[in-house]
Amino acid sequence: MSVLGMGWNSRATVEKAVALAKTVVQDGNTSKMTHLAVPAFKHESTLPVAVASELGLQLVWISQQDMLDVQVKCQTFSQKTYSETGMASVAEACALAAAGRGAVLLVPRRAADHVTCALAGALAEGGAQ
Repeated sequence: MSVLGMGWNSRATVEKAVALAKTVVQDGNTSKMTHLAVPAFKHESTLPVAVASELGLQLVWISQQDMLDVQVKCQTFSQKTYSETGMASVAEACALAAAGRGAVLLVPRRAADHVTCALAGALAEGGAQ
């Protein structure tokens, strides 16, 4: 199973978020994606609900503590994000936390049009996803 993690700011649109998400999924070469993981501290936003619906994914809200617990596995460091949240990458952390123990980044954070996305999953034996 692969999980798409997403972060965004107030200027993000559903259309731009869906476009970036599709690009990241295509780059990850996976067809087993089932969840969109987003930060619980943005629970008031309707954007992830619309994005999950558009992509046909189950929406999962990730707690700040769960995101902090996987920061050592994040590959990207955003100074702006760190200053605002104390995290290196919200999108990567959401994806890793939702994908579970042993998860790795399949596609590191990509950013475009006020949205960030990353793809994580567990590697099967032999290194295949």
